[in-house]
Amino acid sequence: MKTWRAALGVLVVIAFNVGILGWMIGERVLILRDGIEVTLETEPVDPRSLFRGDFVILRYPISTVSRSVIGIDVDVDDGETVYVKVDAEGTPSGFFLETPPVSDAPFMRGMSGGWGAGLRVKYGIEQYFVEEGTGRALEDLTGTDRLKVVVAVHPASGKTMIKALEIDGERRLVEPLL
Repeated sequence: MKTWRAALGVLVVIAFNVGILGWMIGERVLILRDGIEVTLETEPVDPRSLFRGDFVILRYPISTVSRSVIGIDVDVDDGETVYVKVDAEGTPSGFFLETPPVSDAPFMRGMSGGWGAGLRVKYGIEQYFVEEGTGRALEDLTGTDRLKVVVAVHPASGKTMIKALEIDGERRLVEPLL
């Protein structure tokens, strides 16, 4: 009888872990497959990670949201979840402190990071890992308008994932669904 209970307990733990993993993979597939595409200009910097290989730190013009978009009377604390509406060119065109209605999509969910020339916002798409030895070539495209990032934005939550890198108008380094 005790063996049966132990086996059932192990099965429940395994099912729970598989369920969480399935949810994480499913969310990624849903955003990449059905998300609204926005193409962002970027300026990469090429650091390296000893354990994870080459990666590019991506900075976007949308990472600084001006006071004219936010509103003069809106107060935003560091670390606060914010939502930034973007137009077809990837330029901030609206600002929300709560999840906006889906009719205001695409909007990107981010985390506020203090004030400078505007409010700094991180969207979770600031790093992109690349094949060993290819990061330097991406760094060389800095400031030339040759490198853009195609992101998928979930229309209801604003979660954002990098879908592909666009070099000279051609999609390269496309993220697989799985």
